[in-house]
Amino acid sequence: MTLSFKLKSGEKPPVDLPETESEAQSVLAFSMAKAGSTLLFDLLHDLAPAAGLAYFSPENAVWGRKDRKAGKVYDMSPVFRDKGYCYGGFRFYPAYDVPVIETAPSILLVRDPKDMLVSNYFSNAFSHRPPTDDEESPAYQQFMKRRERIRNTDINDYVRQIVGNTQRMFASYRALLHKPTLKIFRYEDVIEQKRPWVDEILEHFGWAVPGETVDEIIARYDLFPDAEKPDAHVRQVKPGNYREHLNKQTVTAINAALAEDLAILGYTR
Repeated sequence: MTLSFKLKSGEKPPVDLPETESEAQSVLAFSMAKAGSTLLFDLLHDLAPAAGLAYFSPENAVWGRKDRKAGKVYDMSPVFRDKGYCYGGFRFYPAYDVPVIETAPSILLVRDPKDMLVSNYFSNAFSHRPPTDDEESPAYQQFMKRRERIRNTDINDYVRQIVGNTQRMFASYRALLHKPTLKIFRYEDVIEQKRPWVDEILEHFGWAVPGETVDEIIARYDLFPDAEKPDAHVRQVKPGNYREHLNKQTVTAINAALAEDLAILGYTR
């Protein structure tokens, strides 16, 4: 069963919202790309139904659409409901209105941007999947050309070229940081303490999920590679890995570019 909605523009909606009978207050989950976002959203995708809510990602719902790839931006604000939903999948605060932002319990997962930038390099150079398996398609060929270009670029040069993207990602969340409904988690504090982390999320959201169910869900995603695996999605999980890849000049440049955000989020320089 699905619940239809209308876009403000009057266009046919690109997706339908899953139905829910829950009267629990809706919640929001935000992260940053390469900050453990996939882990967070996978956990919530499984935890939300266990708490009686429906999980839905507005961003994922339109990500693969051809018109989205062509630059079309959807106003997804009509999908938000006051009750019954866990909205996740955000790796950048959306440009459209989030009507429940003032009332919905929210979480934000952040990470030292130096580790995020290193992870971005390895993802784009090695592990990220092409948009299609059709090797003759323009999309596949463009993807592989970009991959080859990144592989032939020194990691220090690459991360310094894209640090502006990370600045914009952090900046998108600044208005959210001081909202009383928001709880911030740092990757470095939670990656090796997943059960206490999940317990804090459940408490903040007001969810009641049996302990054995929580443990079972965590076990699905509790991955700790023995060694760094450049071509794997979970390449490595240890905080501070940037020290193995970035030189002092690059670290200094990143710290300077993101000084305000590092200070706000409690990262030492």
